[in-house]
Amino acid sequence: DRFGLLRFLGPLELKPRAGVGGGRGVFATEDIQPGALVMSEAPFLTLTQCDNEEAKLNTSNLHVRMAAKALSLMGSETNGGGSDSGGGVSEDDMLRIAYSLDMLHPRQLNPENISKEALKKARRLHGYDAASLSKQSQGKFDADYCLLVILKMQLNAFEGGLYLRMAMVNHSCSPNLHKFQPGGNVDGDNPKNSEARAVRLIKKGEEVTWSYFSPLLELSPVHEAKMFIRQHYALPLTHNKSNNSTTTNTTTNTTTTTTTTTTWLNFHCS
Repeated sequence: DRFGLLRFLGPLELKPRAGVGGGRGVFATEDIQPGALVMSEAPFLTLTQCDNEEAKLNTSNLHVRMAAKALSLMGSETNGGGSDSGGGVSEDDMLRIAYSLDMLHPRQLNPENISKEALKKARRLHGYDAASLSKQSQGKFDADYCLLVILKMQLNAFEGGLYLRMAMVNHSCSPNLHKFQPGGNVDGDNPKNSEARAVRLIKKGEEVTWSYFSPLLELSPVHEAKMFIRQHYALPLTHNKSNNSTTTNTTTNTTTTTTTTTTWLNFHCS
């Protein structure tokens, strides 16, 4: 972590996590009491109305517009100085954005990160926009990289922006954290940062999670929540669908049941 971007406010650490998109999760390094402030982070990438107009994209897709913003910043002329210098972004800022994006899932468009089926669907959904973004960059980024950035936004960004540390936290239908939008925290005194607080006792070694659903969606019928998942995150990592297969050994008269499941990017309902 060259820039120290994954240093958490609370007693948390990033560890490998099988069965979810990215293969990682955030875990408590000590007991966390209910109500404790666990995370506080400002978005490293936001989208303003001005950005929407400047993008010149014929799309209302939030993730495509955010990808356009990130690519624009990485491809812009540097000012040769710090972030306070005029005339463009600094080289350090460009490197920080590129480094941050690289850590987000999916890391690459290969079978280790995304299945052939998922990639085919992604090209069908975003291929035109990826090609348009590549053309806008005047050759600085090819269409595949632009598609990769769109998928990173689709699977990690919130309406309020893109948060690197918070993007590492997985979804759960029974979360132990509640995430507040900037300005929506308990005290209402943090207009720039998004905060997360424990909603119950979190034991040392337990994974911290929150719900990706909005409060309104959480109160909606189950089929609406499932539709949200399919529309927003439904890119299967494997070709297997959830099913049970039973094999009977006639020699030993024993039966073996094997369960195979589909893992959805960033999603693990527990």
